[in-house]
Amino acid sequence: MQQIKRSVKRILIIALVFAPQAILLAADNSFLPLGGSSLDKAAFTQWVDGKEAPFSEAEAKGGPTAIVWTEKTRPEFQGVKFGTGLAGGVRHLRIGFSDRIAIGSVLVRGGGSLSVLRPNAAYPGNVTDESQWIGAERLVDGKVTRHEVGNEDYALWVLPADTKTRALRFSHAPNPGDAEMAGWVGGIWILEPRLGNVAPQALAQSVARDDVSAKLVDESNNRTWNTWQNSERGAAVSISPEHPEFITLAWPQPVRLDGLCLLWTGIGAVEIETFVGKEDESVREAGNSRWQRIASCTGMDPLYPLPLGPQWLGFAKTTRTRALRLRITQAVQPNHPHLMDKVQDGRRVWLGEVL
Repeated sequence: MQQIKRSVKRILIIALVFAPQAILLAADNSFLPLGGSSLDKAAFTQWVDGKEAPFSEAEAKGGPTAIVWTEKTRPEFQGVKFGTGLAGGVRHLRIGFSDRIAIGSVLVRGGGSLSVLRPNAAYPGNVTDESQWIGAERLVDGKVTRHEVGNEDYALWVLPADTKTRALRFSHAPNPGDAEMAGWVGGIWILEPRLGNVAPQALAQSVARDDVSAKLVDESNNRTWNTWQNSERGAAVSISPEHPEFITLAWPQPVRLDGLCLLWTGIGAVEIETFVGKEDESVREAGNSRWQRIASCTGMDPLYPLPLGPQWLGFAKTTRTRALRLRITQAVQPNHPHLMDKVQDGRRVWLGEVL
């Protein structure tokens, strides 16, 4: 990921990898989730068919913390539906804050489109009055857009520089004939820096399963279990520092990166290496001497079954590189019954997204 200092049109995209919360809170403070202490439960509402209503406890346990990551809490695993019913037309979900917060970017799973309340608009904001809201933008296929984020998709929304706001608004406009008319948010991570994700612009390759390497940077959840994996049965021996798995991201031209964020991490430990070979040297064929470690993480938690489980790895300094390599040195320790038979005695690893 790289910090954005000017127009969102200059964003480069790189899929994210997410680290467990305990590791996250000990890492770079710039990646800490914002807004937790300011969440306003009374302003957490949904709107559809001309009616605004609060969420019941069954619809959103604990209110906005059911979907918003905070420094002390993680979201519920179901996500939150908003605007249920057969009525056509757009529906909205609003998240309010008791204080104005500075927001640069927002990582999401699903949710439709995102906008934030203008500083001069009365709090908590009229969700149907477009003049009160500033639209966030994101990159899709290299183009700036405000298109909705689907339920299976991850996205990193970017706000204009120096944005300060007291409310977020998620909006979903169903298509005629959709089986499900409601919107859905799986998780939200609010960030102060303006971050761009440059992974989709990279060529992703892996030694074990290069036929599915593209899934690492497609900004999709891939229905959870259809993501990248080294093998259905795992490797011949347990994953270890002596027998690692490798994933490489290579760009046509060098990019400047401040860190990574990994999603849906079926790995227990990873080392992040930057390519230090010559400009005309093949990344794919480069030996170990051409790679330099710049970050590492151990004891990683898959955060299953959360729809959005970010694990952030900040770099000590901004890195300019033509390629990154993930050296996976341990399988994940299963902490949920659904994962017990997935790790294949430490031989099987998976990774949902290097967003």
